[in-house]
Amino acid sequence: MSEQLFGLILSAAIGIVGILSSLTVAILSNRSAERRLVIQLQHEETKKAIVDLNSRMISSATAQMYQITISEFLNSIESAYLPDVVRKWATMTLDEYSKRREEHSKQLDKSSPKQRLKLEDQFREYRSNFAKEATAHLMHSLTGRRQGLRLAKLRNDMGKIRKVFKRGNT
Repeated sequence: MSEQLFGLILSAAIGIVGILSSLTVAILSNRSAERRLVIQLQHEETKKAIVDLNSRMISSATAQMYQITISEFLNSIESAYLPDVVRKWATMTLDEYSKRREEHSKQLDKSSPKQRLKLEDQFREYRSNFAKEATAHLMHSLTGRRQGLRLAKLRNDMGKIRKVFKRGNT
C-alpha cells in the first residue's frame, strides 16, 4: 500500500512539474512575442519619421521655408524616432545647405541681372542634387543598402566584360 501511495505522489509531482514547465514556456513565449511587437512598432515609427524627413527634404518650398520646415521637424516630437545617425546627418546637411544658401544670397546681391539667372539655375540644380542625395541616404538608412550604386557598379562591370570579349573576338 505504501508503494501505491508513493507512486501516486510521484506521478502527481511529475504532473505538477510538467504543468509548471508548460506555464513557464507560455509566459516566456508571450514576453518574446511582446518584445517582437515593440521592436516592429519602433521600426514602423522610425520608418515613418525617415519618410517624413525625406518628404520635407525633397519639397519644392522656397529656399528659406525649406530650411525652416526641416529645422522645425528636427526639433519637434515627430522626429523622436529618427535614428541618431540620421538626425546627425540631417543636421549637418542642413547646416551645409544653410551656408550654401547664404553664399548664394550674397552672390545674388552683387551680380547683374544676367548673372542672376545663371546663379538661380545653379542653385536650382544644387537643390535638385541635394534632394536626390538626401533620398539615397535616407533609403540607405532604411534598408542598409545604397540604392542605385549596385546597379551602377553592375553596369560598369558589364561594360568592362563586353570590352574584354570584343578584344578577344577581334
